[in-house]
Amino acid sequence: MAISLDCNSLAVHALIDGTISRVKGGQLQRIAAGIVRESVIANFGFSGRPPWAALEHRKGGSPLIKSGGLKGSIYSRYDSDAAYVYTTKKYAPTHQFGAKKGEYGTATANVKEFSRKNGSKVRAHTRQQQIPWGDVPARPFMLIQDEDIVKIQAKQAIFIERGA
Repeated sequence: MAISLDCNSLAVHALIDGTISRVKGGQLQRIAAGIVRESVIANFGFSGRPPWAALEHRKGGSPLIKSGGLKGSIYSRYDSDAAYVYTTKKYAPTHQFGAKKGEYGTATANVKEFSRKNGSKVRAHTRQQQIPWGDVPARPFMLIQDEDIVKIQAKQAIFIERGA
């Protein structure tokens, strides 16, 4: 069903043209990208929303926060059609979606010569190691929260109403 509006008001035409121009200029997308990026970064502060699976091999601290590299790699960009939030870390999909032991195949590990606690020596050698070496539970960090959708909708309404 099409809606047709016949209006001879120059003020109304100017308002509509200005709104269309701002939307095509990417301003709404810039606002949305910023809100979503802030939400994703906030997920690290909450140790996930919903909470991430606990760490099994490291005591204390929160998952995905040891070095801050993943959190620090969250970027946003926008164009006239869309808003994007992304990370540049190659390991991000493993944390987002999880992985089973050996899912990525195997790699050759070089083991240096060392002495055991009992004094026996182990010669340098290579061995095959599964990648990842254990199951990695999904810890989705690239999530937007319901309250952020409400924020985006509110900003869009103000943007259309006031042009700012």
